[in-house]
Amino acid sequence: MSGRHLLPLLLFALALLGIGLRYQDRMADIDVEVEQLEVMRLRDRLNIEQARIDVRLGDTDALWLRRTVGTLGLHDGLDHAYLTGPGSAVLASLSRLDLGRSVPLVMQDTAVRAWMEPLLTRPLPWAIAVERVAGQPLLTGLVPLLDGHRLGVLVDFSHALALRRTSVQREVAREATAALLVTGALALLLHLLWFRRAHRLARALKAMGEGDLAVRTGLGGRDELALIGKAADRMAEQLQADRALALHMNELVNRSPLVVIEWRNQPGWPVSYVSKSVAQWGYRPADFLDGKLIYNDLFHPDDVQRVNAEVATYLVQGPDEYRQEYRIRRADGGWAWVDDRTSLTRGAGHEVVSISGILLDTTAQKAAEQAQREQAERLHMFYELPFLGMAVSSPTDKRWLQVNDRLCEILGYSREELLHMTWAEMTPPGDRERNVALFDELIAGRRSGYRMAKRFVRKDGRFVHAEIDVRASHDEVGQVKQLFATIQDVTERKQAEAARLSSEQQLREAQRIGRMGSWAFDMEASETVWSDEIYRILETDAERFEPTYENFLAIVHPDDRERVHAAYRASIRQGSVYDTSYRICLPGDRIKHLRAKGEIRWRDGRPVGSVGMVLDVTDITLAQQALQEKETLLTEAQEVARLGNWSVDLREHKVIWSDAMFRLLGYDPANDEPGEALFMRRVHPGDLQRVREHMQQHAAGEPGELRVMEHRIVTPAGLRHVELHARLACDADGVPLRLYGTTMDVTERREAASALQAYKEMLEQAEALVKLGSWAIEVDTQHLTISAQLFRNVGLDPSERPPSDAEYLARIHPEDRAMVVDDMQRIRNAEEVGELLFRTDPAWGPVRWLRRTVHRISGEAEGRGPRYIGTLLDVTDTLQAEERLKHLNQELERRVAERTEQLSQANQELEAFSYSVSHDLKAPLRGIDGYSQLLVDEYGPRLDEEGRQFVHRIRQGVQRMGALISDLLEYSRMERRDMALEPVALLPLVQQILESHEADIRRDGVRLQLDMESFTLPLDREGIAVVLRNLIGNALKFSRGRTPPMVVIGTRSEAGRRILWVRDNGVGFDMKYHDRMFGIFQRLHRAEDFPGTGVGLALVAKAVHRMGGRVWGESTLGEGATFFLEFPE
Repeated sequence: MSGRHLLPLLLFALALLGIGLRYQDRMADIDVEVEQLEVMRLRDRLNIEQARIDVRLGDTDALWLRRTVGTLGLHDGLDHAYLTGPGSAVLASLSRLDLGRSVPLVMQDTAVRAWMEPLLTRPLPWAIAVERVAGQPLLTGLVPLLDGHRLGVLVDFSHALALRRTSVQREVAREATAALLVTGALALLLHLLWFRRAHRLARALKAMGEGDLAVRTGLGGRDELALIGKAADRMAEQLQADRALALHMNELVNRSPLVVIEWRNQPGWPVSYVSKSVAQWGYRPADFLDGKLIYNDLFHPDDVQRVNAEVATYLVQGPDEYRQEYRIRRADGGWAWVDDRTSLTRGAGHEVVSISGILLDTTAQKAAEQAQREQAERLHMFYELPFLGMAVSSPTDKRWLQVNDRLCEILGYSREELLHMTWAEMTPPGDRERNVALFDELIAGRRSGYRMAKRFVRKDGRFVHAEIDVRASHDEVGQVKQLFATIQDVTERKQAEAARLSSEQQLREAQRIGRMGSWAFDMEASETVWSDEIYRILETDAERFEPTYENFLAIVHPDDRERVHAAYRASIRQGSVYDTSYRICLPGDRIKHLRAKGEIRWRDGRPVGSVGMVLDVTDITLAQQALQEKETLLTEAQEVARLGNWSVDLREHKVIWSDAMFRLLGYDPANDEPGEALFMRRVHPGDLQRVREHMQQHAAGEPGELRVMEHRIVTPAGLRHVELHARLACDADGVPLRLYGTTMDVTERREAASALQAYKEMLEQAEALVKLGSWAIEVDTQHLTISAQLFRNVGLDPSERPPSDAEYLARIHPEDRAMVVDDMQRIRNAEEVGELLFRTDPAWGPVRWLRRTVHRISGEAEGRGPRYIGTLLDVTDTLQAEERLKHLNQELERRVAERTEQLSQANQELEAFSYSVSHDLKAPLRGIDGYSQLLVDEYGPRLDEEGRQFVHRIRQGVQRMGALISDLLEYSRMERRDMALEPVALLPLVQQILESHEADIRRDGVRLQLDMESFTLPLDREGIAVVLRNLIGNALKFSRGRTPPMVVIGTRSEAGRRILWVRDNGVGFDMKYHDRMFGIFQRLHRAEDFPGTGVGLALVAKAVHRMGGRVWGESTLGEGATFFLEFPE
């Protein structure tokens, strides 16, 4: 199908897809929109009904409530509404059949039981709750009303949802019609204006693809097709130019020394193309193309196996571009070195379909490289000649860049010391000016080199006379790159010229300084001559010691004597140099280490004598021993620090590890060979790539550059973190020679750092939470450290750099700025400072109050100045809260004063009421009681049994009413009387109350157990007496029916509290009524069974509460009860 047909269809498909997505999007939002609208409507209606019903609930107008609930049926979709009372009885509903029935009974016959019954029985919310039923177009509403009433409704909004969907479908249909019309018009326009020109463009591109690069599209305009046509025209022009360039390049290749060749991937690698430049080796391209020559047969016998193996690997594994060096046989029988850069072309199945290469004859280059290596070796040998000092120095800063051992010996410095020095600082005044002048002329190009005699200052301070010859090495632009110098020590010659007559003395002095003596032995005359220094070395003289070979052997250490003699005899037999080290024994069991070196003198083919020198190497030997000890200490230190050192020779690929390095990686130095592969075996798989890249980058980096990285290793001991420190050593030309460094186990440090970071983040979060910034300053260094929250407290963005004084003070309120400046200066002067409260500048936002605290830490013990640490807390909210609290306290005090006055009046009225109750109410009761008693006494015989029973009940009622009034008056007095707390001894008080019940205890046979200690508590005496009388009286009353009745009274102490309990074995009570029984008029038993007014425990609770205590009860029904009193000690 062509594009002119496909694109309109695609446009229509996209239009239909857009319409579908639009429809789906609109339909997806309908459910949420309708739900939100219906929830809002229902909530508004329920708010109105809540207010109306709460107002009328107190009127007990049932008809009005039913009528009001019935009007809810007019709400769209509201099919169920129930008004229930505290007992779950339905007071009003949309159905009259539900009235008066319980909720579970009503819900049995309804289809909405699963949603409405939980709604009407769950705890009441504090506000109107409207919720959707999961998966259903239903809303439930619950309205909390006064006194535990509730209104529950169920709304079905499926009708509203259907109406909304119909509306959206009509809207989307209109939009779809308009979109399809626009799409059709656009498709027609594309067909008329686009596809004709596209067909023309396609014909032109087809012609270009068939090789006719002269054709052009000829499309004008600025639309996309015109741009494509112009790009195609430019491409054809470029291809024409590229074709001409390719032909030209082919000609250049044929004329160049490069041989371009292409092989087929077949046995023997038959050649499919070769450039004419193959003639440089005496061959014609036709020799290869006709199959007369097989390229593989031209390889040098030493190279053929290697080359074939490498190519076989590249063909299978890649890479597809590689480089090889090998030798091929020329037509004249000679061999040519070839640099082969080959590229593989693979097919769709990853098979190699062709092999192309560019061959460069590098025979001359190889010969030059060989000559260069030989020349470099000769130069190195010359550079290291022991009689001439040589050096390379910098033309910019006169620093030594490279020195040989002879120069180090001449100047008395080690190689490392010289490489950190300049030749100018080692030249004394006078010589320095002459040397610098010649140096400047050389750098300026006014001379190619210079020679001069000068002096150097040795490390030991002595002068060295030298003759130097300096030559410059230039770069490609003629700038001086390096300076090469030869330094010949002519000090001895100078000394010889100055004191030729004292040369022997100078020699002696030199031997003495060098602790080196000389000797000569004449075999024919059997005479031995020693220099004075030998005698000094042996700590003797010519008078006491005859210099014979036998005497010499006698002082040689017995363990070395045979070896020394054998070495000397062997040098005579073989004519070799005599060189041996040995020890001699001196008085006082002292030992010296000597080294002797000599040569045999020959005459007419026979030995006639020997000459040599003896060097005292005692200090060197001892130093070597000390060095060995230090190496041992180093090994032990590495073991303790879990640190290993290593070295990699980049030229010879030789790796050296210390023993500590083996142990750190979990290897055995005796069985494992150090190497990169062995090291990488321990590197964590997740760090392998990063470690390899780090080592490769370092090997190609700057000389002397120190690099540090941390990675993980996996050893038999488990996962460890190590830190690698490495440095690159290069030669004078910057060629990398050696990579060396250390590896340290930092697992514990890493874990500590992680924990520290976690603590730091917790601290920052805590500071941000409470708006508390922290800071610290060292007075000596004036180094200031502040936390991120301190920045935020003063309105600055957190930064690694502390703010300047100007930045900080700009954020301070102008009125407080001088105070803050003075405080900052006092801290910097190490003076005493206190807490500071100041404000931020309102120019930067709302004013904030900040409280600065500080703590001064003395540094006198460490010999330094003090250190200050402190905080900066945003106390704006606190101060505002304090201000609000101050106003509230003032308002509260005013209200308390008013309330106190009101309470005073109320108490007075209550006192009057109490008086009225105790006199006005009790007076009629006394009259009734008196007359009823007269009725019994005077008219008792006249009354029948029923009449006497009526009178008895009247008297009982009067007595209960009198007791109730008395208890109410007691409760009222307990509520308003002042509690006078004083030390009260409880044991005597309990005993006193028990005595008052002595008659009851004896009558009922109560077994009484008193487990109390003698102690006092700060209580109101009258109040605690009321409490104990009620609790003990109740225990006696409720245990009366038991056999025998038992009452236990005890105490105990718990964590600063004193607990007293009263336990009985009476009828007990159900614990579910525990909270209820301390209410007034609350009784758990019938008055006929256990007389009482129901005020006693309420009176106990009131009294205990006012004395700062707590009361509670524990019981099992039928097994007695225990009441506890708890007071603070």
